[in-house]
Amino acid sequence: MQFFVALFRMIWLIFRMMRKIKQKTNRNRRRLPLKRRVSIQDVELGKRLRIARLLANLSQKQTASSIGVTFQQIQKYEKGLNRISAARLAECCNLYGKPYAFFLDDLGSQVSSLENTSSSWHGIYDHIEKYKKLIQIFEKIPDEECRNIIISLTEHIIELSRERNFG
Repeated sequence: MQFFVALFRMIWLIFRMMRKIKQKTNRNRRRLPLKRRVSIQDVELGKRLRIARLLANLSQKQTASSIGVTFQQIQKYEKGLNRISAARLAECCNLYGKPYAFFLDDLGSQVSSLENTSSSWHGIYDHIEKYKKLIQIFEKIPDEECRNIIISLTEHIIELSRERNFG
């Protein structure tokens, strides 16, 4: 019986020592920050960055070298995995020749999910080449009045097509 009592005491002492060692190592362990969730605004801004880059006919590598980051960082910005700072966004605006409004308009009103957004960017990836060509042709028109006429005509065509589909 004395043997079992002595054995139990030894096991108990070893257990207590191991518990103290574990507590000390847990205190010294560096705490990692909680993983940040990707927000809808980050993803939407990333889409707009990608569109602007494609419209400027630049690769991710060219963009990265121009603003001083790696192309992997550009990928993360475009996917919305990393947030872009205001300074980097300003560099992108200058590089792509786009105003801040191109990237930030209606960004704060994005709520719920990506499927429920009323963004005008929805589906743009399917027709990016057509959009690029349309913008390049439109920018070649020297007369502002002609541009406004084309915009009005396009709006009128949209109205007519809606009436035919719903009327």
